[in-house]
Amino acid sequence: SDDQMIVFGHNDHYQCERGRAYSRLPGQVSILQPSSFGWSLEGQYLDTSRPFNHMQGKLLLIVWCSRHSNMNEFQSKDDFDSCKVFDKSPREGPISYAVNTARPGLIYLGSGVDNQCRTGWKIA
Repeated sequence: SDDQMIVFGHNDHYQCERGRAYSRLPGQVSILQPSSFGWSLEGQYLDTSRPFNHMQGKLLLIVWCSRHSNMNEFQSKDDFDSCKVFDKSPREGPISYAVNTARPGLIYLGSGVDNQCRTGWKIA
């Protein structure tokens, strides 16, 4: 019989080191990480006061290495600004959320857990 390894999620694409998330495939997979100190891209601080520009179609993962969080895609900028979330179910890290990068345009994302969205766990 053939041994097959089935991987659910994207844990083969990133690793968590001392609470920080890094891509296992640099240049192919981008890793964003929210924290209480702000957002980082590949472990480096990311200014989220303006939209994050990412190549269409390239794999983009939002990773939290610990704690509980989730990601919601907002339907509008108003919902994003007011943190109008629909999914409040926490998911325990380490875990990732794959952003739909196949379609062009601005995507609004944020956590639906507790007050995380209002404290900065959101990105466009």
